[in-house]
Amino acid sequence: MSTYPAGIWSPPTRVDATDDVTAVDFNVPAGEIVAVQTELGINPSGSDTDITARLARMETIGVAITRLATGTSDSGSSYRTLIGWDTTVYADSGFTVNLGAGTVTVPTTGWYMFEGHARVSGSTTGICFLTVSDGTTRLSRGEGLAATVEDISASGLVRVTAGTVLRLQAYTASTVAFVGDATGQLYYFRLVRL
Repeated sequence: MSTYPAGIWSPPTRVDATDDVTAVDFNVPAGEIVAVQTELGINPSGSDTDITARLARMETIGVAITRLATGTSDSGSSYRTLIGWDTTVYADSGFTVNLGAGTVTVPTTGWYMFEGHARVSGSTTGICFLTVSDGTTRLSRGEGLAATVEDISASGLVRVTAGTVLRLQAYTASTVAFVGDATGQLYYFRLVRL
């Protein structure tokens, strides 16, 4: 029976020419090694170079911003970056948030899952959708409707390089404003590093 992972094993001290070495002196350390390997599992570093690199990457996993102020903003039609964000719900190490500009800078190259939602201040008609953009290219597009709507959502995957600045953009065929939500449930932008 091994000490690890419930505790840390303390090996006995042996003195040359005084103590006899017996089977237990080999079997107990071997059991502790197996306990450590079992706890870590097979290939614990995954695609990273070592476990330290994997843990460092896992610490830069996501960010979420929201707009809690219930006033209207982002009035207009066609494509525009949603602004008026006022709360960083969380931002893990390495993510940079600019609430005023409505942007999030990602720390590492890779795949990110995004989710966004915005509430329209009144009814609008025609095509409405949200998209994630790097400021030049629309990387992924969410919900599109050709009817009267009050909420629009988007979710999906994007692959970007470290330092890419992402923003949630809206497209509406008619002029409309968006309204914040005091609960944080209806006006948000989230990114998760996969």
